[in-house]
Amino acid sequence: MDKQKILDLNKRDNEGLDEREINIKVQSFHKASLTVICLCVILSLVSLLKGQTFYQYSVILFGFLGTQSFYQYKQTHQTIEFIQTGVCLFACLIGFIGFIILG
Repeated sequence: MDKQKILDLNKRDNEGLDEREINIKVQSFHKASLTVICLCVILSLVSLLKGQTFYQYSVILFGFLGTQSFYQYKQTHQTIEFIQTGVCLFACLIGFIGFIILG
């Protein structure tokens, strides 16, 4: 197989993106993920210090982490990802119930 054919097959398999574009998307996703996590933690701490509930932020945080873990599990079939998905989604459910009941 010649070099151009290999590159064309790789682009087709990666939805038209080359390796550099994929790395940029992955890095931007990681930075956005870290931002969401930090904001949820900060807003939870502020709510806690004000004597307010912070369930809504835990729902966002654990829902996000659970979804991310589930996608990784579907791609890798690693048991740890499956366990992390269950734990995060359980915490998300508990937070959602707390938010509904306690506001």
